[in-house]
Amino acid sequence: MNKEYPRILFISSHASLTGTRRLTYDFYLSFVKYGCQTDLMLKEEADIPESHLFFISLKEQNRLNHKINLFFNRFLLNVKKFVRLKLLHMKPKQNYYFFYKDENHPPFNPDRIVEKIEAKYDLVIINTWEGFIGAKVIEKIYDKLHVPIFLLPPDFCAITGGCHYFNDCVKYQSGCHSCPATNGDDFPAFNAQERKRIWTKTNLVLLGNDYTESIIHKSYVYGNKKVIKRFPVINEDLFKPRNIQNLRNEFDIDSSFKYIISFGAQSISDPRKGMIYLWEALNELYNIIGRDKRQEILLLIAGNASHLSKEKIPFPYKQLGYLNMEQLAKMYAVSNVFLSPSIIDAGPMMVNQALSCGTPVVSFAIGTALSVIMDKGTGYVAKTKNSVDFANGISTILELPNNEYEKMRQRCRNVALNTTSFKAAADPIIKAYRNLNLEIYKQ
Repeated sequence: MNKEYPRILFISSHASLTGTRRLTYDFYLSFVKYGCQTDLMLKEEADIPESHLFFISLKEQNRLNHKINLFFNRFLLNVKKFVRLKLLHMKPKQNYYFFYKDENHPPFNPDRIVEKIEAKYDLVIINTWEGFIGAKVIEKIYDKLHVPIFLLPPDFCAITGGCHYFNDCVKYQSGCHSCPATNGDDFPAFNAQERKRIWTKTNLVLLGNDYTESIIHKSYVYGNKKVIKRFPVINEDLFKPRNIQNLRNEFDIDSSFKYIISFGAQSISDPRKGMIYLWEALNELYNIIGRDKRQEILLLIAGNASHLSKEKIPFPYKQLGYLNMEQLAKMYAVSNVFLSPSIIDAGPMMVNQALSCGTPVVSFAIGTALSVIMDKGTGYVAKTKNSVDFANGISTILELPNNEYEKMRQRCRNVALNTTSFKAAADPIIKAYRNLNLEIYKQ
């Protein structure tokens, strides 16, 4: 084993140079830039320059029969859903999310994955596993390689019986028996038991942050084992401060608007996103600031804003629609403040992206905000679900003198470079690997 610069097998469902899948590619790239020989394994071939292992080629993805199979798979899923909901009356409660049910039947054949691994590796890093990797696959990889496996779990599914967001449920702390989301189907309890067995056998190490670490340690599945605290990688060459006047011209922002406030339009029906608190906060902000300042505020809204009610938005606004990564970075950079109203989230990633662009953030006291905003002078952390406090946070930033505000923007960029740059993203993971007692993996 190379303890200084391990040879890494980096596994993910997907990666790309564009869209949200670029985030996976940048995470992989952080280890390459660090100096580690890193091989990439994906479910689907990606449009990236590096050679990589994959199971479904781009040609296959574009073939008619592949698209027909995808259509029929979705059709069958909808039929099964209809049978459960209408005929068997097995409607799950809202706001619980399961990507797959049964650890005995993972989404992808474990043997196919293991057969593809021919080289010897010192470390396996699994980024996203939806539709590809399950606990059984991780066990088979460990049985073949006997090396440390680090997992960046999507939300909280790795410490539960399958759900990604458990809301107010605490059954993840005792084994997920009598799951409130399944109406009597006890598959989460089986999954929790199986994951606990496999995580213990493989000495799996989870990646998290200050917010998720305390939750992970309460879980029955993972318990008090080590958590590597790290941040998502944010491409600092893309998400960066820019010439604001040029961006104002590009977004066609009238000079009468002194303050630009941006946020992502999320589903109002999803309570995790906290949009109801954002509307309340914006209306509270309208009430507490003077008339002149009201006329100087413009909102930039990224994403699908078709569901927004104009009556709920007290300020002028521009709907930007869906933005690619370059456009998104420009929106952050032109903004005086970015708003993140989520109330349940391990991130959100947009907080880190905004900071990397030098833009202060107002967030509730959840997720990554606890590590990169609270007590860091990079924005304002409001009491969760407290719309008045959230509005006060926005007002506090808008009221800053110019010199203090510019200092805050510089702190935002500095905190981002120290936490989410390519080097900062890889560094704690490689250091944790070097500190491992590797003898336990040779048994």
